[in-house]
Formats: sequence, structure tokens, C-alpha cells
Amino acid sequence: MNRRLIRAIGFAIVVGVVTAIFTEFQLGSVHVLASFSAFLGTFVAWAVVLPIVERLSKTKGSSKHE
Repeated sequence: MNRRLIRAIGFAIVVGVVTAIFTEFQLGSVHVLASFSAFLGTFVAWAVVLPIVERLSKTKGSSKHE
């Protein structure tokens, strides 16, 4: 499996669990949709959006300020 995909899954799991813990403390129950959307959003950001942004930043030229 791709290293970036494994990292994305790991971060997404952590964010989903932390969201579940915080909703439990604040609202008294775990909101599954909030935890799932946090997991899904983090996974999409790391697995899909980040590679696109990195690819675009490489094609724009150097990032050195003159």
C-alpha cells in the first residue's frame, strides 16, 4: 500500500476518534455522523487534495522569494 495512503488513514482515524471523544464530553453522546465526517474529510485532504497541491506547486516553478 502507498505510504501516503497509510499515513492518510492513520491521521483520519486519529481525527475521527478525537472528534468522538470531544462530542462525548461536550454533548453527552458520541455523534457518529460528526466522527465519520471528520474521518472522511481528513482522509480526503491527505490522500487526494495534498498530492494535487504538491504537484501544482512543483509545476509553478521555484518557491524561492527573490
